[in-house]
Amino acid sequence: MIREIIDIYNRNLLLILLLSLLIIFPITIAGYFAIMLSFEIDNLSTPSYFAGLLLLINFVICAPPFLKLVLIDMEDDKMTMKQGFLFFIKQLGPLLVITILLYFAAIYSMWMFFIPSVLILIFLLVFPYFSDEKQLKKMVSKTIKKVVDENIVIVIDLIIVISLSLLVWAIMMYFMQNYENNIYGYMILRGVLNVISLPLIYIYLSLRYRNEMMSVET
Repeated sequence: MIREIIDIYNRNLLLILLLSLLIIFPITIAGYFAIMLSFEIDNLSTPSYFAGLLLLINFVICAPPFLKLVLIDMEDDKMTMKQGFLFFIKQLGPLLVITILLYFAAIYSMWMFFIPSVLILIFLLVFPYFSDEKQLKKMVSKTIKKVVDENIVIVIDLIIVISLSLLVWAIMMYFMQNYENNIYGYMILRGVLNVISLPLIYIYLSLRYRNEMMSVET
């Protein structure tokens, strides 16, 4: 798996960097700026929930172009910048709506020992990697099937993603420790770290959840 990730990354390095700078970087900056503003709004009683929603949206909506890249690469073809960006625009609406609805469902179901909340997070981890389906119903059904078939492994994937996010956070805090209250430097650094880390995570998850493409190749 690691070799496949590296090979795909190397073959599409320029395109990955361009997509990351065009999509991941500005969405990350906008998200963290909105989070910063939310903590300054007195009437917003739960800014931490709002921050969690924005971070989740950031992670989910940026995935489709990299899924498309992997699927095309597995067919020994090259995705164009236009294809990747148009696919991002096309899937933005459905992913955004589903993420927001399920996030609030997860928040309001936390009283049930967090079980529905964890299941919703697992669903949202897998859901973007079936965004190439033409119908929302098929996206949902294939996601549910994948979650049912590989539930334990997907929990491990969720732990890996959370651990990597914490690692990125720790790295960011290390570099920012000498700068006092430099929120703009913080946002830019977070954007750069996301540009570096998220494409690798997206490629890994695309290969994991669309492993039928790998089996066809082999």
